[in-house]
Amino acid sequence: MFTTSKPGTAFFAVLLIMVSSATCYAQVGEVIEKAKENKSGSSESSNDGDGDSGSFFFNIFVELTYHTIRGIPIAQREVLSRKYQEPWLVSLETGFSGGYATAHNTVAFLPSIQGNWGIFSSELRMNRLFDATGNFQTIDWQVLVFNLVNREKVRLHLGGGFSHHQKTSETFFEYSTGLKLFFKERSISPSISFRWAPDLEQEINTRFELNTQISKQIMKTDKFAVNVMAGLVYQKYFETTDFYFMQTGVSFNLF
Repeated sequence: MFTTSKPGTAFFAVLLIMVSSATCYAQVGEVIEKAKENKSGSSESSNDGDGDSGSFFFNIFVELTYHTIRGIPIAQREVLSRKYQEPWLVSLETGFSGGYATAHNTVAFLPSIQGNWGIFSSELRMNRLFDATGNFQTIDWQVLVFNLVNREKVRLHLGGGFSHHQKTSETFFEYSTGLKLFFKERSISPSISFRWAPDLEQEINTRFELNTQISKQIMKTDKFAVNVMAGLVYQKYFETTDFYFMQTGVSFNLF
């Protein structure tokens, strides 16, 4: 059992009030149907247009990559020079968390594993929802995450990868960003993160996610740490179906 500061308690009290006052009619079955409809629409429109939207975003990505790539080796060397003083810079994180949405007794299971190497990270996650109407699962791989700021008190990241919908065997680009703060020698850490996976062909966001949580370190050695966490997760699928989850879990860090 652990306690948090009064500001942290007030923060989650406000979020819980927001969740309890929200009207939520989400069902996993609705997500499955929307996923199938979206795939059907993609098939029908696959021969329409010339892919201008996809090309536009690809060109932006190429330009950003070109203008930043020359500074990456310098930044990486500088960050890795601190790895003995800041061991989390080269580490492995595993997390096991679950969530519950009261509106339709929906359960979420969100295990993940993340490798960190200086300014780079890569995260693999399973996102599984199930209730009386069915189950819906995605495999989310943030292939390359840039730790734009990675210091003792703060981490700011921006990443990109893929989200694979197993029900329809479709894969979409997925992007993420997030901010994590650290207090009391990194033993308490509130965080907020966003994910979104657009279908550019259908001009729809297949999933948007807002994840807020606070974690407390309960054990630490030179090579290992254990944290417990609690928080709230909001997910919206195909711009129609909402879920508000209360989540809890545990994570392990290997340095």
